[in-house]
Amino acid sequence: MIMLFGIGWNLLGDGVNDALDPTSVTRGSRPWKLSRKKVPSVEVKPIPTTSFVPKRIGPDPVLILARTAVNQREMDSALHAYRHLIQRRRELTCVIGDLALLAKEFPLEIRYWQTLGDALAQNGDAGDAARAYAYAKRGSH
Repeated sequence: MIMLFGIGWNLLGDGVNDALDPTSVTRGSRPWKLSRKKVPSVEVKPIPTTSFVPKRIGPDPVLILARTAVNQREMDSALHAYRHLIQRRRELTCVIGDLALLAKEFPLEIRYWQTLGDALAQNGDAGDAARAYAYAKRGSH
């Protein structure tokens, strides 16, 4: 039995050592064999943990909190969350859309217009921000 195994390997052209050592030097051109070529070493530097910022998937949790507070009619909490997002320039397009809906639903509520003006100003839309502030000023009289 062992002799048949050895003959089979010799018929294929592989020696027993070649079969047992996959890194051995090959005879001929057989692409499935590995050669003993020196691979140049590459210095791998570790990535500093402070530079890694995982990407958030989905909407900002503070935006979800703000929208939940609006749905529960907790407007002070909602405005606080929206201001937090505005100061950090996060999700400004969503914040502007939400605040515009609130300002239209409650046109006499000055806080919504002022916060909408803040969001528009942070987003770089000075003209619309000025109109929102003017509307808030008119509503306060």
